[in-house]
Amino acid sequence: MASSEEQIVICSSEEMLLLAPNTRAFLNGAYEGDFSDSDYENALGGRHFILFESGQLIAHASVVTRSISIDDSAWKVGYVEAVAVASDFRDRGLGRQIMQQVTDFCRGNYEVAMLSTGEHGFYERFGWVRLDATTFVDTANGLIRTDEDDDCLMLLSDMSDLTNARQVVALDRSENPW
Repeated sequence: MASSEEQIVICSSEEMLLLAPNTRAFLNGAYEGDFSDSDYENALGGRHFILFESGQLIAHASVVTRSISIDDSAWKVGYVEAVAVASDFRDRGLGRQIMQQVTDFCRGNYEVAMLSTGEHGFYERFGWVRLDATTFVDTANGLIRTDEDDDCLMLLSDMSDLTNARQVVALDRSENPW
């Protein structure tokens, strides 16, 4: 849990850039150098959940609105991006604290929320479920299969029939569609 010196701030991308101008560098460090410019761009435009300790950015997550089709039904989805905790602050429950707030935000603001991860167990404890669906991205040249992402998608929704989706299609975006 956050101590009295730690505080989570929920803000827009513009506010985040003012409060934590080093967010891009923080995310790159938290992802051990594997956080591209397009990963950063994909995390912008929504709500950011940032945690500070003694004025230092130590954890981040964002939720952006995306258009995603699930079995031919179009949804405005709350899509979770850039979940990270600084390496020196891991194993203190900060990731759980951020994700609980992100999950609560998604439940209160979206009928459907999604994320892409290889760490399914972490998110399952918050009610996220794995999607066993075929994934595609909708580009200017038509649908492109993204089979490498089939095992990565997770869903948060009270509509249980969505967990049995056969096909999920995201609108194209820079470099990393999911």
